[in-house]
Amino acid sequence: MLVDMLSLFFNTLNSPSFLFATMWFIVIIKIYLLMLLIPKELRTTTSKLSWFLLLCVLLGSMVSDIAWISKLTRQLIFPYSYKLHIFIVRCSWAAMVIQYQSLALFVESIVYKKYRPNLRQYITSTMSTVFSFYFVYIAFFDNNITDEIDRHKALSFISLKSPLEAQMIACVALYILVCVMLPALYFSSKAIKTKKLPRLLQKQLTIFINYFLYPFLFIECSISFNILQRYEDYRSIILGISSLLVCFSIFYCIRAILRLRFLNMDKELYAPKRANFVDEFKETLDQLSKVNTIAELSHITQHFFKKSFNVSPKKVSLIVRNEQVKVNTQQLFPIEQFIEDFMCNHTHEICSFIKKSQILMYDELSFNNFYENDPYHQTCIQFLETINADLFIPIYQKQKVIAYIVIEANARPKKLYTPVEHDEILVFANYLGNIINLLQNRNIDLLTAQERELAEELHHKDQEIMHYKESMRSFLRINNHNEVGILFYKNRRIVFGNQAAKEIIKINVNVQEGHPLSKAIHSLGRKVEEYNAQQTIYFTNQDGKEIIISGIPNLEQNNVIITLSHPEMSDVIKKQLSLLKDPTKWDYLLYLETTKTGQLINQLIPGGGEILLNFKIDLLKLSMSNKALLLDTADHDADDMAELLHHAGLRDTFHKLNLTKPATTNDYTIKLFGISPVFGIKTAEKPLFELLSSAGTLFIKNINFLDQSSQEHLLEYLKTGFWRMYKSDQKKPGNIGIVCTSSENLTLLVEEKRFSKALYDELKTTSLSMPPLSALPSEELHALTEGFSAQNRVSHKVPHLLELNEKDKNKLIATSPTSLFDIKKQVQELLLKKLEKHAIYKEAIVSPVTSDDPELIHAASMGKQALRDEQIMIMLWNKFKNQNQIASFLGVNRSSVNRRCKAYNLG
Repeated sequence: MLVDMLSLFFNTLNSPSFLFATMWFIVIIKIYLLMLLIPKELRTTTSKLSWFLLLCVLLGSMVSDIAWISKLTRQLIFPYSYKLHIFIVRCSWAAMVIQYQSLALFVESIVYKKYRPNLRQYITSTMSTVFSFYFVYIAFFDNNITDEIDRHKALSFISLKSPLEAQMIACVALYILVCVMLPALYFSSKAIKTKKLPRLLQKQLTIFINYFLYPFLFIECSISFNILQRYEDYRSIILGISSLLVCFSIFYCIRAILRLRFLNMDKELYAPKRANFVDEFKETLDQLSKVNTIAELSHITQHFFKKSFNVSPKKVSLIVRNEQVKVNTQQLFPIEQFIEDFMCNHTHEICSFIKKSQILMYDELSFNNFYENDPYHQTCIQFLETINADLFIPIYQKQKVIAYIVIEANARPKKLYTPVEHDEILVFANYLGNIINLLQNRNIDLLTAQERELAEELHHKDQEIMHYKESMRSFLRINNHNEVGILFYKNRRIVFGNQAAKEIIKINVNVQEGHPLSKAIHSLGRKVEEYNAQQTIYFTNQDGKEIIISGIPNLEQNNVIITLSHPEMSDVIKKQLSLLKDPTKWDYLLYLETTKTGQLINQLIPGGGEILLNFKIDLLKLSMSNKALLLDTADHDADDMAELLHHAGLRDTFHKLNLTKPATTNDYTIKLFGISPVFGIKTAEKPLFELLSSAGTLFIKNINFLDQSSQEHLLEYLKTGFWRMYKSDQKKPGNIGIVCTSSENLTLLVEEKRFSKALYDELKTTSLSMPPLSALPSEELHALTEGFSAQNRVSHKVPHLLELNEKDKNKLIATSPTSLFDIKKQVQELLLKKLEKHAIYKEAIVSPVTSDDPELIHAASMGKQALRDEQIMIMLWNKFKNQNQIASFLGVNRSSVNRRCKAYNLG
């Protein structure tokens, strides 16, 4: 079976059909190459002759391919007139002579700036013209051959009808090889070795000759001189595969040398962007942040070029133009002296050219000069040759060269510097210039501030990418099982249309009519029947997952078709998109609905509307930042937001510092930062910045009470990322998230000079103000109350009893709540009253547990072991006043709690 399949495959390749398809494919590839070459040449004024010769080569080869297509068309498809076929074949021989003559001239012309043909080339060009005219002449005027038999006899010298054509074909094959191509290859190869050509041009010629010209000539000679005659049975497969190889060689070579600025058609090399440069540069930035002397920069520069560009450290030199930083000698080396003389004495035009070029690259300059012969290029080339350099990278600061990097010649002999690498070197040079300037001027604080700003920006980008990935994963999980459930509603009865509907609803909507989901579906069905129009609502189930419920009237069956599905990405955005006037917030809307941080924010503020939605998005943005945050909101709301930011930042330790009165001593400073051991003052606890320095969050309530010293130390940390003890100069790195509030207007305190203006300016860049609840529209307040009510329904056994009607909501709004905590508390009180009517325990929804109560946190961590601790049980009884709540809190049976309460005389 396998042998038969291989035989069939081989016969297919050896068939004329395969050769016919191959020739058409080759013609299409060559047309594509022509489309690449013609637009590029129209944009440049150089190399017109070389471009024209290359064009003749491609066109001539296309005519030869068309001759093969003509022959195979007669054989396979339509046997048109043989005279027309012979006409095309003779034209192809004329085109072939032009093709090879153009190829020979092209190979020799490319190595000269201004090419002028010599006597030998004039002679071969004249002979080629004669051969071409001969074939064109007989194509038009020799019509004696009428069929393939006459043609075969003529070419085999059996007939005397056209003996000259056979002789000319044999002569042309020998002439092309011996008189045209071999001399051209010899003289072009000799020119490459003897002439000083730009390395870029040498690489182009090497690719062209080795990967195209040699294979092309070998295959053409084999066909022309009948070397493959003994394999006549396999002529189709040999011709097809050889033609394909030649075609791919042409495609590869032209594509490769076009990327190497072929014939100076492009102004720069082509190179793909590197995705890992940022990761590599992070390590370099970390090294630069720890530099203390100029001498260290040389090692960092060498390491950067070695890791990023594979340049040997011995080939890289960093020279700073400042005599006082020279090591071991005050004299300049000869190369440095020459560079200094050149930098000081060159003309203004050369100075402008260097500044415009940004980096002097020897390969680029020599290649440009080869075609354009520019005096500025010549001056810079001579300069680079004198200092034996491939690259000269001036480092500017305030329009002045303060240093430069020199990469020695042949540092990368087999690789050229691309525009992408050019840009990467510039990024490093610009950052290095700032470091040198700061080290020379001893302005380390500015450098650390810039590094801090860059680190915060990178943190924000990382957080944004992480949220985007989490959002995508969330929708992939949903979309993998996003089936559509179908219901039929008629006469207040609901019939399930498929299994997916039962899996989504999970309740009997006809029996459990009081369930919120049942009410929503029935309400939707009634509206569709009433208005005879499509209706859509969003419903959140007990698992917190959103369901889209849509209903459309079915006039034929006189019922309503209801569909249920989980929202897709477009549904989530479309739902609230109209509330966002700023398009830059659309991405954050997606994160708000699909990420864990967004879920926490929606749980904290379970309402919608334009004002609340924009506030939630602003809160989400700030949760992705690493900067200090100033909150302007009610006290209880600030506590919740601070903890939310702590969890969103994936930090380990949370600490709240509640300042109750203005500082009169340095106690706050010592508590926050500690004090130098030199003073011999020992504190019972470690300073907060030391405890939280790894990955903690510090929540400072009433920051306006901080003393001046604490404000200065805090400002220093916010600007540089380093903190220090009080009365100490030793700086320590920290990774602490700062959240703070103020009980007074900081703007007025700054005007009264009771608060640091610099610290206030730093804090107000990332401040967040909660919109007053009194300014919210009634719709948004209603949505808030409904959201808090729904949160209680999710965990309750009979959620339909915990609904607030419009009267309840209006009554709550009439009390003018000032914070989210007030609304939540009043919602719970209203629900308690409803629960009392149904004799349901109060503790089912109200719990005094707060996440910042250390006693409750300790008791919860002990679990059932807390029953054995009398002090903990007394504390729990004082807080809960109910055995059921204590049992639920500790996760134990109520009977166990009852026995312990009797033993401890509680209740």
